[in-house]
Amino acid sequence: MLGAPAGPLVNRFHFLEELGKSAHSRVLRVFDDGENRNIAVKVGPNLEHEYKVLKELMHLDCVPRVLGFHVTFQQHVLALDLLGESLRAALRLAGGFLSAPTVSYVGCQMLSSIASIHERGFIHRDIKPANFVFGLGKQRLKVILIDFGVARRHLDSTEQPLKPRAAAAFRGTTIYASPNAHAQRELARRDDLYSLVYSLMECVAGPLPWASLYSGELGPEDKARAKMSVAGRKEQLMYVANGGSRAWPYVLASDYLARVPEPLAQILVYIGHLHYDTKPDYDRITSMLKMLDERGTGAGTALRELHQSIDSGSAPTTPRQGRESSAGAASRTSPSRALLPDSAGACEAASGERRPKRCRILGKTSLAPVKPQTPRTPPPRDADEAQQKSGSHADPSRLTPHTLESNKKRVKPSKKKWGYQEWGCKQRTCTHCGTVTTNSNYAQHLKRWCHASRD
Repeated sequence: MLGAPAGPLVNRFHFLEELGKSAHSRVLRVFDDGENRNIAVKVGPNLEHEYKVLKELMHLDCVPRVLGFHVTFQQHVLALDLLGESLRAALRLAGGFLSAPTVSYVGCQMLSSIASIHERGFIHRDIKPANFVFGLGKQRLKVILIDFGVARRHLDSTEQPLKPRAAAAFRGTTIYASPNAHAQRELARRDDLYSLVYSLMECVAGPLPWASLYSGELGPEDKARAKMSVAGRKEQLMYVANGGSRAWPYVLASDYLARVPEPLAQILVYIGHLHYDTKPDYDRITSMLKMLDERGTGAGTALRELHQSIDSGSAPTTPRQGRESSAGAASRTSPSRALLPDSAGACEAASGERRPKRCRILGKTSLAPVKPQTPRTPPPRDADEAQQKSGSHADPSRLTPHTLESNKKRVKPSKKKWGYQEWGCKQRTCTHCGTVTTNSNYAQHLKRWCHASRD
């Protein structure tokens, strides 16, 4: 079991709270005496690769700044800057949907960060909303890419793609992975863009058509079947986006694409035509994303939708309450998704406080007090029976199916009759032989069957 940093770091780092965890690592918020501020610390057994990648990308402003790396008691401790909440958490707070201008503003920054690491020769291989976080304070609208645990070098020293392997293991998150990842092909720059488009589609059109097919709680065999189903749904979405038939079995993909803006569908089609060694045209994709914000109000809209419930000042030192820790969310997010701001506790307030509420008609979010709803309780059954026995007339508005049934006359079930009584005939006993028969058959009985009368 992973614990807080120990050994020489005890005198420097003071543990405050746990921000998140995964199967192999945890992210903690600690107070650093050397920096004299709160920082994020990632603890796990295999963090050296992520540290080396971040060191090569240290000059980029779209990745977290590394403060230190230590090895203690067979654990790796990676100290990073404390960043803001993730895009996934902000999407949840906004009601599960973001407007097109906000998606355009955020999507251009996400694409820029991906293009920056591609230029340095790396591919991320795990692009998803949980791995994009916002800054704090004045940089609260700045998008930063995190979690480079499965990143891989893609370009050699001559800036040419490395030779692809014949078969590669699956890498990434099933919901956002590219079709090439499901086919166990070598991933390239195009596959990061696949995951980016899936993430933006989820922000603007809701959960992806295959989101309900896969869960981290499934068994190994069920996971394999679920991944095949997810891959099939992604192929159907690409088929419809390329102008294919919208009839069955492509109805679900067709209905979902109807809610997706046309520029995002065009980007998906463009990425589908890229090859392994093809360099994407990032400028073309950026121009398509800007088409979602025709009025140029993306920054203001993003500020209202994503940060209206977040304090713009410095984060408090007290642990925040109500952190997302459900098993379903934790199974689809990486440990670094928990590099959230300490002031995000105001976003998950208790009932009665003001929360962001989304208008279904205008597609905007507004602050509205949450009104507690009291459940309606049906009238007690005993009260209806007591009222019926007392002879008082019941209120027609309070009549229940039980009351109406009890008003009917109850007929006691009669005991079952056997023999001729069951047929409704009068019976008669023969005076000669004692045989029981009916009045209509008595004469025939004496004539044909009764031997005693003949004697």
